[in-house]
Amino acid sequence: MLLNLKHAKEKAIAKGKAALHRNTLKRYSDLYDKIIQLAYEENPIPERKPGKKGRTKLGKVLCLIDRLFCHKGEVCLFAYDFDVPFDNNQAERDIRNIKVKIKVSGCFKSIEGAQEYLKIMSYVSTAIKHGFSCFEAIRLAVLGNSISIFD
Repeated sequence: MLLNLKHAKEKAIAKGKAALHRNTLKRYSDLYDKIIQLAYEENPIPERKPGKKGRTKLGKVLCLIDRLFCHKGEVCLFAYDFDVPFDNNQAERDIRNIKVKIKVSGCFKSIEGAQEYLKIMSYVSTAIKHGFSCFEAIRLAVLGNSISIFD
């Protein structure tokens, strides 16, 4: 359902539209609700065992269903706001570089060193997103022309 909604968004963008039609959004919203309802029916909440106190463990599947139910607005936001990407792959790629650096080095020697590293990586990542090569971005920054690449 989410992939179909993504394709509907892509078709609308290809046609030059700024948003999906409200009837399309309503149809997908209703379908989402039906899928969540079916998921709850197929994965009922376990009954509390006699003598046990506290909440009943839901398990991974029910926790996922609950999250999808409670966060429907965030899950489907990409369809309502075309500036929101379908996935967060770019954010994950940006974070992965830092995790690799920490794994290789073990840690940063100082807070200042970590901040400088993050400034450089943020600059390079932004330059790449604007179509510049990593080398060209750093070369321009060293020459003092860093601002001009973002104009």
